[in-house]
Formats: sequence, structure tokens, C-alpha cells
Amino acid sequence: MQYCGRDLVGDSSGFPLRKFIPWFSVRKNSHMLKKGWRNIHIIIDIRTRVILDYRITHAYKVDAPVMEDILNDMIDVLYRDICDACFDAAYLTRKICNMISKMGGTPYIKPKSNTISKSYGSHSWRVMVPLFMQSKDEFYKHYHQRSIVESVFAAPKERCGRGGSLRYRRTHTQDGELAVQTISYNIDMVSRVWIQSGRLTKDMLEVIVAR
Repeated sequence: MQYCGRDLVGDSSGFPLRKFIPWFSVRKNSHMLKKGWRNIHIIIDIRTRVILDYRITHAYKVDAPVMEDILNDMIDVLYRDICDACFDAAYLTRKICNMISKMGGTPYIKPKSNTISKSYGSHSWRVMVPLFMQSKDEFYKHYHQRSIVESVFAAPKERCGRGGSLRYRRTHTQDGELAVQTISYNIDMVSRVWIQSGRLTKDMLEVIVAR
């Protein structure tokens, strides 16, 4: 049996700098409202739901170059160790497809209405786009794993309250707040994985908390 590593999902979400501004209103209605948001781009392991890497940007930042930067840092670590990689259409580039393929994975990035199958030398693009056009059911069977990322974004937003809004005013402290939320989420998820595997018991956890 051929080894198949971890499945990945990449996506982004906005965190408001003030309360109760829905993200869809920023994307659809008011260009100026983007000033009141910070974006976080993440890649998660689907099985454990742990955030493997992330970047924090302003709301105007183009998504694809940010994800390319994340993947570039992960290529050596996850070389030949991934299976499916599901990304939003905002990350649809041949370069991202090539990087996923280099890590041994198969990209499932939803094509846009004007996407063409011409690969310009990208083998993974030449396979992925025709699959979407000719067998959508097969494509979406893999791509719909991406929905798991919504619960990952929801967890820190619910934990911090205030509609997920950030508390600080300066950019570097906002980024620090988002980083702490991400690290706290990962500690929680890793602890759960260890408890389920038996590597961390209730008694051990009580000793750690006591310290």
C-alpha cells in the first residue's frame, strides 16, 4: 500500500478591530471597512485540526502570495508527507499547485469561472482543472474537507468573545494577540490528541496545571 501522509487545508479569516462588523459586509459592501480588520492565513492538519503554520496580514493583502510564503517554509518539513491539500479559490495559482505536488500531495483548489486548463508546465494544474470540469463529484469529495477549517477559526473567536474582535489598537499588539490565540488553540488541540492517544493522562494534566 502506498504511504499517504496528512491532509491539509489552507484558508484565511478576518478578525475585526471593533465589535460586530460581519466579514461578508467588508468583502461585499464597503471597501473602507477593511481598515478595521486583521487577516490570519493558516494551514491545518485535517486529522488533528492543529494549525501547522500561519501568517497575519492587513485586509488588503492578496491571499495567494501569503500562502506561497507559508508553503515555501513548509516544503522541507513536509516533503513527501502530505496527501490531499484543499484550498479556497483565492489561492488558485499554478505555483501553489506545484508546491503542493512537490510535497507529494494532490491539490484540490476550486477553479474560478474563468479558469482555463492550460497548464504552462504545471502537471498538477493539468490534472486538477480537468478533474473539476469533467468530474465535479469526485473533485468535491476531496475539496469539501475544507469546511473543517471553519470550526478552527470559530474556536478562538468564541473563546475571546466580543464577536471575535481584537482588543488592542496598535498593529503589532493586534498581531501579538492573534498569535497568542493561535498558540493557545494549538496547545488545546495537541493536549486533546495526546489524551486520546494515552500519552497524556488526567493525573499528568493536573500536575502540569498545578505547576
